[in-house]
Amino acid sequence: MILFILTILAVGFTIREVCNIYAPSKLDTMVTVTPVPKPTPEDGSDTDKIDINNATAEELDSLPSIGEVRAKAIIKWREENGGFKTIEDLDKVKGIGDTFMERLRPFITVKVMRPPAATALAAPVNAAVGPMMISPQNQTSMQININTASLNDLMRLKGVGKAKAETIISHRRTYGGFQNPTDIQKVRGIGAKIYNDNIHLISVR
Repeated sequence: MILFILTILAVGFTIREVCNIYAPSKLDTMVTVTPVPKPTPEDGSDTDKIDINNATAEELDSLPSIGEVRAKAIIKWREENGGFKTIEDLDKVKGIGDTFMERLRPFITVKVMRPPAATALAAPVNAAVGPMMISPQNQTSMQININTASLNDLMRLKGVGKAKAETIISHRRTYGGFQNPTDIQKVRGIGAKIYNDNIHLISVR
């Protein structure tokens, strides 16, 4: 009986030793996780920041505590003053104080202000072209033949209204037309001024 008990104790001791040898400890089962630091605004490059010289109102509104009113104030200031030279210039905008400056500094940058889109898309002026010249053919087609012109055509002349146009038509019917452009001055109510104002427009053939 004693031998049987001793045998059981010996077997139990052996099993316990084996378990102690192969059983993993709590330290062995623990996995060390190194936290990944979150990027801060200071870690980012200028490409991650908002350029206050070229940002839209929506982009400025996304900055901490700026809001729509301050975003519009920033745009107004940069348009009136030709943009921001440094980040510190933002302090000159109404509603932006030292507190806002320190809060915004990590998120903003200043780059060269781009010209407005309308200016950038404007067609270049070719100075070499000079004033537009009218060819003799075009000038002739624009002229009004006072011997055959209708009432509406005559009213295209500077200083000639409906009454004077009717007088011109009546005069040419009575006297058989005009021999040269200067004859229009013989019409009642048509003087040298009207003739000189329209000398490049009137013809008789």
